[in-house]
Amino acid sequence: MVTIKRIKALTCPTCKAEISGERRDQRHTNGYWNEYRAFTCGCALRFSPNFMKVEVANVCPSHPKEKEKREKRKVAAIKLEKYINRLDVDDSWKASALQAYLPA
Repeated sequence: MVTIKRIKALTCPTCKAEISGERRDQRHTNGYWNEYRAFTCGCALRFSPNFMKVEVANVCPSHPKEKEKREKRKVAAIKLEKYINRLDVDDSWKASALQAYLPA
């Protein structure tokens, strides 16, 4: 079993979700390992032996900035769809533009 030594968080720093997995690999020349800890929410932390610090590899989807980003994208997608549908071009181009630029 792998022992993670540098990442102290036992739950997601944002939503307190539980650990879903952890690993370490690629020992650095300074003797420290790259360590990774993932949480059930999708958040992931990484210990970087280059900088000797824990970094956020994947932001928690419950983080306020992530929620705000998703909401802004949703509003932008609605505006973009309305704009594309008002253009004076053929319907096949509109369909391909909507498919290319809007989430499914």
